[in-house]
Amino acid sequence: MDNLQTKRKILFVDDMRQNIDVLRDIFSDYVRMVALNGEHALKIAASRNPPDLILLDIMMPDIDGFEVCRRLKADEQTKHIPVIFVTAKKEASDEALGLSLGAVDYIIKPFNVDVIRQRVKVHLAQKDLLDGLKEQIQQLNARLFSLNPVCSAPS
Repeated sequence: MDNLQTKRKILFVDDMRQNIDVLRDIFSDYVRMVALNGEHALKIAASRNPPDLILLDIMMPDIDGFEVCRRLKADEQTKHIPVIFVTAKKEASDEALGLSLGAVDYIIKPFNVDVIRQRVKVHLAQKDLLDGLKEQIQQLNARLFSLNPVCSAPS
C-alpha cells in the first residue's frame, strides 16, 4: 500500500449495505466514505472534506444515481469529482446516459475486483493530472498578473 492511496478518499453511494461492505473491503487501502442515499452523497461531496472519487449506484429510492450525478456536475464545487457508476443496470442506453451526464466510467455488477481496482486507480491518476494542471495555470496567471498589474486579475 502506498502513501498516496492512504490519503485518497473514495465515497461509496448505495442504498444496499452489503454492496457498500463489498466495496469497503475492496478499497480498504483508501480512506472510505459512505452514503446510503443520494441526498447524503451530495452533502458529503460538497463538504469541506470532499471525496477524490465517487462510486455511485443508480437504483436508489430517494434520488437515483443519474440525478445525483447530474447535480454533482452542475455544481461548481463538485463538478471536478470523478464519478464512476457501479450498477446492475446493463442496458447500453443507461450506460450512455450515465456517461453523457459526466460520469468517467460505468461498471456493471457483478464486477471483477481487479478490474474495478485498476479503473479507480486510473481515474484517480487522471484527476491528479488535471488538478496539477489547474494549479499550474493558477500559478502562471498569478505570475503574469504580478509582472503586468495593468491586466485584470485572473478569475
